[in-house]
Amino acid sequence: MENRDLTIGARVLARGLHAGSTDEQGRGLGEALAALAARVAARHGERHPAVAVAWLHLSLEQVTEAELAGSFGEEISSAVAALTPRAGEAHAALAARASSHRLARLVWEELGAEAELLRPAC
Repeated sequence: MENRDLTIGARVLARGLHAGSTDEQGRGLGEALAALAARVAARHGERHPAVAVAWLHLSLEQVTEAELAGSFGEEISSAVAALTPRAGEAHAALAARASSHRLARLVWEELGAEAELLRPAC
């Protein structure tokens, strides 16, 4: 699948999964994801796979890593998993895992202070 198609597919899936949800700041989750994806795109280009990861980084609350891999490929799926906190995990461990993955690192850098708000997938 072409990178642009990945980004569009990721946006559609993420908006559908998070419709009606809000973040800790009260913003619509779709709006928050769009802002993050825009920052990643501004830095790395609209077709960069990290833009799809930015859209999908909260998706493991509702879909499995295998489902993401089936739709978006292993690299994007593993990047999303690297950005997903595990129950009881210290923030430093999440930061180390995210920073060690090529695509996850690019999104992690753009998350900034928002990374503190990430919560474990159910």
